[in-house]
Amino acid sequence: MNEDAVIIKDWADRNGLMLNTAKTKAILFASSQHRRFFNDADIPPLIVDNTIIPLEDKECNLGVTMSKDLSWALHVRGVCLRAHGALCGTGQACLVRVTCGGSLR
Repeated sequence: MNEDAVIIKDWADRNGLMLNTAKTKAILFASSQHRRFFNDADIPPLIVDNTIIPLEDKECNLGVTMSKDLSWALHVRGVCLRAHGALCGTGQACLVRVTCGGSLR
């Protein structure tokens, strides 16, 4: 992965773009079936410009929450919670129940 990071960094430099390593995060997408064959702790650190890029379990990009196991559960839960807040955020008694596959806390 470090070789790919160097290629991306070089491309950004050539095109006048700056890669902000302080805000950069990495996520390794793999299904639950594939994750049985490796452990995240065994993955070598991703290093760009002598900065270790943290490996995340989930990441939100353009409003879509993506999890490392390719599950939509976190995204759907967030959408449900925001819908519940919009529908019941007036401070009045809420007569709408939003089911998110779990309790609304």
